[in-house]
Amino acid sequence: SGGYGCVYLCRHVLNNVELGIYAVKKVPVGDNKPWFFKVLREVKVLESLQHPNIVGYKHSWVETHRIADFGPEIPCLFILMGYANSGNLADFIWDMHKKH
Repeated sequence: SGGYGCVYLCRHVLNNVELGIYAVKKVPVGDNKPWFFKVLREVKVLESLQHPNIVGYKHSWVETHRIADFGPEIPCLFILMGYANSGNLADFIWDMHKKH
């Protein structure tokens, strides 16, 4: 789970050919334009970061989605990122600390 949304592990499959494994962050934005523009700024920052130790940004889009089983569909921003399968930074630091 991310800071302001949920993160899902996704497989991109086209015509039964797996094209990759990705992380997709779903951020509910609803009708809150200031919030939407704040999240878009995050996307622009992600788009500009290019480093081997930073998970790569791929694409983003908006579509309506039902957040709760009994709730209405609301606009959500989806952010497609590369998938990092080596765990998170906090666990890495903790493991390094335990070894020393």
